[in-house]
Amino acid sequence: MFEHKNGLGHRLDVDGLRRLVFATSLRLVFVAACHSEAAAIAFRAAGVPCVVAVRLQEQLHDGAAITFTQQFYTAIASGNTVRQAFNIGREAVTNAPELKQQVSHSAA
Repeated sequence: MFEHKNGLGHRLDVDGLRRLVFATSLRLVFVAACHSEAAAIAFRAAGVPCVVAVRLQEQLHDGAAITFTQQFYTAIASGNTVRQAFNIGREAVTNAPELKQQVSHSAA
């Protein structure tokens, strides 16, 4: 589900995503939402080479999402690969005593 500039929802199928990906040359999609694996699969099918999302059976708690996102993007900005950045973000969540949830991903 995408959002129009007027705030209304707009559903996009895989073909629509494929056209969007082709038009924008997306290389990475980051989906920070509970159970977002289906969205990741759709983005991968549309041609996005790297997608970070949450497994279908997992929930994403706010604290874990914030910690993971901060560490992930800091690692990307520091020159790490997406895989390295993902691992850094996951380790930050895993090692934070106040966070019980791990961030999961769906990427091929």
